[in-house]
Amino acid sequence: MATTGIVNSRLLVIQVGTVTVSCLTDATFSITRNTRDTTCKDSGGWSNVLAASASWEMSGSALFSFDGTYTYDDLYALIVAGASATVKWGSTVTGDTVYSGTGLLTSLEATSPGTDENATYSFTFMG
Repeated sequence: MATTGIVNSRLLVIQVGTVTVSCLTDATFSITRNTRDTTCKDSGGWSNVLAASASWEMSGSALFSFDGTYTYDDLYALIVAGASATVKWGSTVTGDTVYSGTGLLTSLEATSPGTDENATYSFTFMG
């Protein structure tokens, strides 16, 4: 049954293929619509634009582990290969909306923030 009411953020995940990235701490999905300028002398001093190409990004951060289902090591292999992957952002609850596309992993960063802190990593897919 689909989620109703305000969605708890812990339900929202990023999947690569059909596997959820392990131990996510945040997940972001954004869409950008570029424009093309159609301003001319007939515009009365106002800018005019029309829609042009669109792009999207899915990014996330996770706790670093060596034994998760889909971890930094899997993303590392993907970025080194320069391979595209099907990625999904949404809930794993049946009936909820899921946004998906084929994207390229464009950044991957691991962080070790000082003494006795959790090691983390972040990543971004673009499509």
